[in-house]
Amino acid sequence: MDLSLYQHFHCYPASGKDYHSDLFKNLIIKEKYAKFPVLKQLIQKANQTLPFFEEELKGNPQNRLFLTWSCVAKHFAVYLDHFRTLLFLHEAFNSGRISSQGLLTEIHRLARQMKALMALVEMDQIKPTQYTYLRNLSVEYPFLLNWDNHLNPCAKTGEVP
Repeated sequence: MDLSLYQHFHCYPASGKDYHSDLFKNLIIKEKYAKFPVLKQLIQKANQTLPFFEEELKGNPQNRLFLTWSCVAKHFAVYLDHFRTLLFLHEAFNSGRISSQGLLTEIHRLARQMKALMALVEMDQIKPTQYTYLRNLSVEYPFLLNWDNHLNPCAKTGEVP
């Protein structure tokens, strides 16, 4: 199975480019996973900021400034983790170190992350910008569901996708 993200359709129609897929291919093909440690470090940095905002929001959950910055930090953490996880899954599956069930477990984790981020955006964003922000985030969700639909039967039967 090739996890090249051929179906990852987050693109800008005016240019016809598929930015996520191009980035992912560059990380795998041209850079041979060289950015993996950088992604890990960026994820750690983004995750270090989250407790600060969460603590500030406990005292005042309606604080728009902390809610917005919490949303931005979560957004970075989720997207960075998605790229790092997809890179890992690509390498691990193609080298036989992870099963279809393992892939499915990680895809479910990524989908839960995306749903939690979208819920945070719904709390944070004002109505005029909420639709656009959610639309941009929700592009990744069908991609994850497509993988779930593809891998679920394979995981149940033990078949290699």
